[in-house]
Amino acid sequence: SGTALVTFPGILLVLAPLAMLTGTLGLTEAFPKFVPHPTAWFALGPASLLMSAVTLFACDALAERLGFSRGRRAVLCVAEAVVLWNVAVIWGHPEDAVALGLALYALVFALDGRWVGAGWLFGAAMATQPLVVLMFPVLMALAGRGRVAGLAVRSALPAIAVVLTPLISQFHDTTHALLDQPNFPNLDHATPWTTLAPVLGGRGRDLAVAAGPGRIVAVVLACGLG
Repeated sequence: SGTALVTFPGILLVLAPLAMLTGTLGLTEAFPKFVPHPTAWFALGPASLLMSAVTLFACDALAERLGFSRGRRAVLCVAEAVVLWNVAVIWGHPEDAVALGLALYALVFALDGRWVGAGWLFGAAMATQPLVVLMFPVLMALAGRGRVAGLAVRSALPAIAVVLTPLISQFHDTTHALLDQPNFPNLDHATPWTTLAPVLGGRGRDLAVAAGPGRIVAVVLACGLG
């Protein structure tokens, strides 16, 4: 409640030690722009970028596993950094980058036949950002029928574990964040789908719509295609 987080709380566990440090030092925090220059950013900024870099290492590990030359891997690394810039630097969402990195490492493990590790890694990715479920059909196809059940259980358990406590302690706020996923199109950006989103309240720059229903439909369709 009050975090404005609209995903699973795995990233909060990762950032908890850092929050304890900045809190102990009395560094200022702000979301989104209540304090012009929050001093906690001097710790959070580098940590966020370092966490986001997990994706670069994961992409390179996958490229190496697929037999790409060092030259091609270097070119890919630059292209991946360009794509990652928007997520990690402009919008500051390390949870998306961390989840993608963990999911890619799970794919590398799957290609190597290490299915137990692949399941737990993908579960950690799901606990951070459940949109990585879009990759799950690929892992299912690689696993085959005999391994799908174990893979699904390991992939689900970490996400269930981190969501269970907020569901018990703050059921309404948690379901509102995960299912409605409040979004502010006049602060972010509106799309043609915004007109179909349920309005949650506010007006002008403070207009809030429910982005969750549209995202759930899109995820289900994408998984079906996968």
